[in-house]
Amino acid sequence: MDAGIVTADEVQFPNWRLAADGPAPTVPTPTRPEERIGFAVMGLGRLALGQILPALVKSKRARLVGLISGHPEKCALVGHQYGVELQLNYDQVGALSDRPDVGAVFIATPNGLHLQHVQDVVRAGKAILLEKPMAANSMQAIQIERICREAGVPLMIGYRSQFEPHLGAIRDGIRTGTWGRLKAMTSVNVQTAAPGDHWRYDKARAGGGSLPDIGIYCISVAQYLSGERPTSVGAVIHQPQNDPRFDEVEESCALTLEFPSGFVLQSFSSYGAREEKFFKLMFEKATITVTNAYAYGGVAMTISRSDGQGISDEALELGAIDQFEAEIDHFAQCLQTGTRPRTGPDQGIRDHKIMEAAYRAAAERRILAIDLDA
Repeated sequence: MDAGIVTADEVQFPNWRLAADGPAPTVPTPTRPEERIGFAVMGLGRLALGQILPALVKSKRARLVGLISGHPEKCALVGHQYGVELQLNYDQVGALSDRPDVGAVFIATPNGLHLQHVQDVVRAGKAILLEKPMAANSMQAIQIERICREAGVPLMIGYRSQFEPHLGAIRDGIRTGTWGRLKAMTSVNVQTAAPGDHWRYDKARAGGGSLPDIGIYCISVAQYLSGERPTSVGAVIHQPQNDPRFDEVEESCALTLEFPSGFVLQSFSSYGAREEKFFKLMFEKATITVTNAYAYGGVAMTISRSDGQGISDEALELGAIDQFEAEIDHFAQCLQTGTRPRTGPDQGIRDHKIMEAAYRAAAERRILAIDLDA
């Protein structure tokens, strides 16, 4: 048995693997159950039921203590399934101010409702983990940031992909120049969308179509990996004729972002193509391909190199994680330690400005400069 070394707040084990296998996984350091941050989840849609609630059950630093929904029958059923007694309607959020067991609210409602729901939660004095995109547009996002800042309410935006270990490893390699200079990224995030009365086809509630829903991953990950902010954008938007789903929002968006170093992102998002979620990075000395890059799990990464005699492919396996659990644990730890979250509102506002510039570029059919300081 490995005895390990006991420190002030964790048990550490020396690495027992050789370099060929990489380091052994770290040991979890959970918070005592009574010290975990109590979360209420606002909005019980597919994302909450499929990902957020299960992640809270597994969380090592947070616990599920409340549900907030506009559908009482659904709220009662989910509350019964998870053993959660605190069940509120949207107009009852103020009651959270009398609940010291609730430390934070995960808001997972349609984008156009975020501003109102943030205002309600701020009045109750609770920290906020806000699902991306931050709002329906940059003006709303700026209002959200200001409201939280002036009230002293911690705010984190749910960019779950930035907690994926494979992306973290790539980011570290870019920083150290492992593969030479990063030159370009091609990025695809597409899926089909069924007909019907869905909020994602309503511009007021969604803010746009495939771009703010799934294309935003391509934009945010390119910035996260490169450490740069784009300076110009070109884009093409497609709205199929005679398809009522896309009367108000785009089905597809192809865009190009240029960065100060000369790095270029070319991305494509769509509601009209068979599901694919991958990106490819081109370096001076290697090419990295990541499949399932924007999926909830199953991320796989291959590094291709050429030595002049042939091409070698190396698969990098870092183990699977629950990205939602990771972001929730991170925010809970920030609240416990009084530190700022990695994915703050500045990222959310910036991405809205980039997407709005892309829409303008598509409408004007030309490349536009992006002023992220405006």
